[in-house]
Amino acid sequence: MYLPNLLVKINYFAFFYVTVINCSQPKNHTKLMIARITTRVKASFNTVIENFDARLFNALSPPLIKVNLLRFDGCQKDDKVHVELNILGFKQNWEALVVADENSNGQWYFKDIGSKLPFPLKSWEHRHYVNKIDKETVEIIDDVNYRTINPIVDILVYPFIYFQFFWRKHIYKTYFLDK
Repeated sequence: MYLPNLLVKINYFAFFYVTVINCSQPKNHTKLMIARITTRVKASFNTVIENFDARLFNALSPPLIKVNLLRFDGCQKDDKVHVELNILGFKQNWEALVVADENSNGQWYFKDIGSKLPFPLKSWEHRHYVNKIDKETVEIIDDVNYRTINPIVDILVYPFIYFQFFWRKHIYKTYFLDK
């Protein structure tokens, strides 16, 4: 009866030690946090690709964050995106550069990296995938890797990052219905 409770407490302590205490030194802070959200959308592959544009970017803005799109070149290699974020009156700039893109065999992909990031982010890599499932269905995947100023902040920021991309699921599904 007491053994399972003891094992749970030991396991919790081990998790806490490994993730918070042992990794709290910035010099050891190299592991990226990962958030991956997958959404099925009723739209053709070409329709989704053609409409991955500034209008969609603005529609994807999460709640509680005012996003002012300053520049949107597109989703091809060397394109840039600049936004001004307003989080509760605190403004910060975010700049990203598309470093890779590919369209082949029913999969479209592009990757952007943060070149100027808002506090507390230190690195950002966002892979966007659109996979053709059938003639009128695609799967959109947001695959985000990030790192902040330290591992504790990584863990604290994760729910906000995850929610930001989870929020997109409904938007993706409704946005492409009208196209």
